[in-house]
Amino acid sequence: MSQRIITETKPGFHTAAGWGSLGVPVEWVSASDAPHGLTMSERETAVGYMETDSRADIVTSSVPWMKRLEARGSRPYKIRAFERGTGEQRYYSVPKAWIMCPYPSASRRKAGKYLTWELWQERGVKVQHTANDFPRAERETALSFIESEPMMEINTCQAVWQRRLESCGATPQGIDSPLDALAEFRWYIVPKSWAKLPSLRASVN
Repeated sequence: MSQRIITETKPGFHTAAGWGSLGVPVEWVSASDAPHGLTMSERETAVGYMETDSRADIVTSSVPWMKRLEARGSRPYKIRAFERGTGEQRYYSVPKAWIMCPYPSASRRKAGKYLTWELWQERGVKVQHTANDFPRAERETALSFIESEPMMEINTCQAVWQRRLESCGATPQGIDSPLDALAEFRWYIVPKSWAKLPSLRASVN
C-alpha cells in the first residue's frame, strides 16, 4: 500500500463525492464493470505495518472503520467507489499507535498461555526456520478480514501481540522462528469478532 500522507482535515465522515470535492483522488468504477458494486465477499479490511514504521496502512470496506478513522481526523488518500450498487474501498495512513491487538470479549475469553515454539511444535503446530534473523525492518504485523467470513487472519512478529492472542486462547497456525534470533513470525486465525476498531486515545499526528 502507498505511504502517501495527505494533511488531516476537520474530523468527520464524508461521502466519496464529498472527499472528491476536497481533493482526495476517487476512482469511480463503472456500472458495466461492477453492476452490483462491491459484493460482501469482496469487502476486505487489511492493516499492515513494519516494526520500524511510525504509521500503519489501512484499506477498508467497513463503514464502522471508515467512520472511526475519519472521526479521529484521518483523511483517506484514495477511494475506490462504484457508480452503481454499494460498497467502497478507502485507503488510509494512520499512526501505528491507533492499531489495537485483537482479543475476545471477556464473556468469550478462554484461558490460554504463551508457549515457546518448541512446545507448540510438540503440540502439532508446524514450525519452520527460514532465516538466521529477521531484521526489524522486515518484522511485519498484518491483519485482515472479509465482511462475509466469520474469521480473520493475523500475522505478527510482535511478542506482545503473540502473548495477548495466546493468553486469550488463540493457537498459532504456523511459526517461523530463526534459530539465532529472538523475533519470530506467528500466524493465527481467530474470530472476526476479536477485531478492534482503531484506538480513539492516540494522537492523529
